[in-house]
Amino acid sequence: MQWNFTVQRQLLPDLVLTAGGQRQDFNPTPGCTPNATNPRNIANYIRTECFSWPALGTLGNLGRNTLRGPRLQEDDFSLFKNFPLFGDRARLQFRTEAFNLFNHANFQAPKVKIFDGSET
Repeated sequence: MQWNFTVQRQLLPDLVLTAGGQRQDFNPTPGCTPNATNPRNIANYIRTECFSWPALGTLGNLGRNTLRGPRLQEDDFSLFKNFPLFGDRARLQFRTEAFNLFNHANFQAPKVKIFDGSET
């Protein structure tokens, strides 16, 4: 009889976001990159100071799917052992599992419409 284990690592790429209905202008000021995110700042994940409203009647220069949201990372682990019962007709399995083993925080994507008129 042997112990068995499984390890599952799930890494999903960054979420693709669109800035909302009206395309914005990207302002290449110091500290602003085309992705313009603060990965460590959940309250202000997208740096809105890097964007501005385009002139009335024109589309901004920000492309579709330019912004990237947080990625998903999850590590699961299980350890189990099978015990035969009544010869080989049945078995009993002892199993222990740990989900998100390293307790990595996975946040949902920020609101998609970041320029909804409430920002100045």
